[in-house]
Order: sequence, then structure tokens, then C-alpha cells
Amino acid sequence: WPKFQGRKEPMPHQKAGAAFHTLNPRSINQSQPRTGKTFTVLLAADWLIKSGKVKRVAIFSTLSTMDQVWVKSLFDSFHDYSYVSVHASTAAQRRDILESNTDFAIINHDGCKLLEKEIIAKKFDMVIWDEADNLTQSGSAMWKSFHKIAKDVPYVILMGATIVGERKPTDA
Repeated sequence: WPKFQGRKEPMPHQKAGAAFHTLNPRSINQSQPRTGKTFTVLLAADWLIKSGKVKRVAIFSTLSTMDQVWVKSLFDSFHDYSYVSVHASTAAQRRDILESNTDFAIINHDGCKLLEKEIIAKKFDMVIWDEADNLTQSGSAMWKSFHKIAKDVPYVILMGATIVGERKPTDA
């Protein structure tokens, strides 16, 4: 694994997880809570960007983790990248923020539905969906929007320690 320039050195399981995500463009990270899933997927994104396979990353997360987890992780450990937290009072303000030319756009889950067309138009090369348990209902509006956004994106990572939900035969 290449030498990492951030504040902390990746742990062996994080290096292995990041390697897994780079080799498996559509993958799921179901590691236990507090094992460093966020750092692991950002490490994978870092390598993919530096190798020229990815230019822009969209991260979908809960409102409570947009800044406290994702922005903090990027600020603390990935200094080479620009990022924006796409959260504002109005949809128009969110659209304006999304238009910024940054490496990472951190978007609230509800932004998936609200900004679906704009997100697709930005042509992200990588999509990370944190807390993917809210995508388990394949008929939900959020799942449908996410599917439209992610279907042509080369790298998609779903994250969550508890990706479970009501299952029907049609979910397969």
C-alpha cells in the first residue's frame, strides 16, 4: 500500500478493506461499529483519485455525520482534497453548493431525492453511501433515486454495520 501522508497511519484491516474496495468497484463495507469504515473508504477513494481512476466523489450520509464524521475525516487525514458539505435551508442553496468544483461532495441522504438530476449531471466517478440500511426497501423513493444516481457510476460503496431490513422475494 502506498505511503499515506495523513495524520494517522492506516491500520492493517483498513489497508485490506481499502484494497478490497479498489479491486471491487461495487462493494459493501459491513465492518462492525467503531472499526474505521469511514477512513477505510476514504483511503480507497484517495488511492483511486491518485491513480487517475476517479476525479469526483459523492458521499451520502445522515445529517448528523456530514460534518462531524465526513468533513472532519477529510480535514484531519486527506489534506490534498477540496470538499463541500451540501446542506442548506433551501433546495436552491443546495444546488448552488453542489455546483462548486470540489473533489468530494458530502450530501445528506434526503439530497439524493431533492438533487437527483443535478447529482447525475455532475457525473461523479465514485459514490459512497453511509448507513445503507435505509436503502433496503427497493420500492422506496430514496432507493429509486439512489439507483438512478449510481447505475452508471464506476465505483459504488455501501457502508453500514447493520444493513438489514424487510426482505421480500422481489428484493433479490
